[in-house]
Amino acid sequence: MSAAAKPDKPKKDLSGLMPYLKRYKSGIVIGLVSVVLMSLLGNLIPLATGVITDTLRGDPVPFQHASDAKNVIAHPLSSPALSRLIPYYAPSSRNTLAIYCIFIVVCVTLKGLLSFRVTLNLIFETIC
Repeated sequence: MSAAAKPDKPKKDLSGLMPYLKRYKSGIVIGLVSVVLMSLLGNLIPLATGVITDTLRGDPVPFQHASDAKNVIAHPLSSPALSRLIPYYAPSSRNTLAIYCIFIVVCVTLKGLLSFRVTLNLIFETIC
């Protein structure tokens, strides 16, 4: 067999899909933005739960127990830096508990709505 008769090797990248995906550009962008927002909301929920826990314990500073752990690698969002980013914190305060409980409910609701939006987007893009 000569060299001219050999078939071309398939491309290793996904650039061949671009003509098909251009039709769904808006749906892909909406889906990716929704997934990024869901992941951000998913990371805020444990932080709010930590603030609620520290409020119930009566800690004067939120996330005070995070710096007590041994052999912890220093992180940019360590205890003092993260504590300064927490608004409306007061130890043993009902107002702080109410604010962060409402915050968790809002985050979970938004995360559910975004998840529903991604599902609808997927369904409508595959049907149409």
